Amino acid sequence: ACIETDTPLVIIGKVLDGETKYGQQLEKLIKGSSAVKWIRGLEPGSTELIDAYKACKAFALPSFEEQQPISLLEAAAMQKPLLIADRAYAYQKYYANALKIDPASVNRLKDGLHELKTRSEIYIPPFDVVQDCLEVNVGNAYRAVYEQLI
Repeated sequence: ACIETDTPLVIIGKVLDGETKYGQQLEKLIKGSSAVKWIRGLEPGSTELIDAYKACKAFALPSFEEQQPISLLEAAAMQKPLLIADRAYAYQKYYANALKIDPASVNRLKDGLHELKTRSEIYIPPFDVVQDCLEVNVGNAYRAVYEQLI
């Protein structure tokens, strides 16, 4: 979708074990595309990764199989507009305003990219909800659960 719409895309991440064929297919697809850059991994919490989040205009994760993607939470914390797959994980409170699309449809992905370019401000997650992910708030939530169990 990004190649067909000439939308700049930065992919960050290495190929996971067991996903070699997928990685090869992706590499073949993006080869020669000036719109796509693949950075094959950055250290969690690194300055480079934080700078990449800061620089992005929106964050897309049209994944079929996520449960609680840390990258999506990081993008939400950075108050970036989100484009995500219309799957169960997308209905968590952290992604309330995210643009949800059918990840199997390149046309729907293209429509979503166009939507983000024209109205990105409405797809930013509610910041007060993202605050629930702060270390102190997660710790307090665990403590409350433990206290209820005792």
